[in-house]
Amino acid sequence: MRIGVITGTVNLSRTSSSQSQSVQAYTANTDYGRFPLLQITMGEHTVFFANRHWGEGSSGSRIHLLPHQIDYRQVVQALYQANCKAIISVSATGRLSEDALPGRFVIPEDFCSTGLARIDTFAVLGLVEHPAIPQPVNSQLADCISSAWEEKVKSHAETVYGDHDKAGLLTPGLIKGGHYRTINGPRFARPPEEEVYRSVSGAKVIGMCADPEFCLAAEAGIPYVLIAAVTDHSHYPGAPSVEHSAVLSAARNMEPVVIKLLEETIKRIPASLSPQQGIGLHSMMDVEKINIIKISAKKRPVLLHMVEKELKQV
Repeated sequence: MRIGVITGTVNLSRTSSSQSQSVQAYTANTDYGRFPLLQITMGEHTVFFANRHWGEGSSGSRIHLLPHQIDYRQVVQALYQANCKAIISVSATGRLSEDALPGRFVIPEDFCSTGLARIDTFAVLGLVEHPAIPQPVNSQLADCISSAWEEKVKSHAETVYGDHDKAGLLTPGLIKGGHYRTINGPRFARPPEEEVYRSVSGAKVIGMCADPEFCLAAEAGIPYVLIAAVTDHSHYPGAPSVEHSAVLSAARNMEPVVIKLLEETIKRIPASLSPQQGIGLHSMMDVEKINIIKISAKKRPVLLHMVEKELKQV
């Protein structure tokens, strides 16, 4: 099976070679520009790593994009082109709830956000139907992560934190459920804003990248799950306030645990993984709009392929 992994602040370029048999570069030519992927063979699976912050400058040089600058369509479509049948996203997050301590991992069951200045759909040429995404997180993938943690990763995390976190700032643990609150960035949320997020949405963690990844994965028909790596207390009452340097330090110390969690999760993903249900590009655009895409296929050939592939399955 081909599996996509989206990363960011938690840098997985140093992915353990213990489970990988080969590593090679792969470039996807999306409708929104070229996007590089790192292709790694792990046992029976081929895994494509995508760093969402990657960008290409005018001279072709590599640049780092801030969360609000990322074209998330490019990231998800690159994994679609690689024929990925599942997406595991890893996101550095801050604490919003009492139990989401730094060092722990949260598998949110849903996402909430408002007022983001981002495009969250491939169907930019016109809609005839407003879709719903009742279950943005694939429960089978979430169960694979939980099983991996309990059976293999929990004890590993305790050892890693003991070796690398000399200040004792990280607490191992895994939490299933709750919401991920997406903010636009690049600034961190302020204490009054976080108080609203806690009281209104009941969010456990706060980050900058989950939305619109899950929306686009749903449109592309790819099962999706997110691992929120809690790197800081954000502005949780009575705890140290967030600082960028502290986030980076925690992310580095958590990387070996994230790598182990991904390796063990990928081993457990079944070949019978349930496909993403309840949303489709073909149902969101009428025949006229699809014909427009066909006429302008030179501009959006991958989108055309996505729609035509769905129509064959209807």
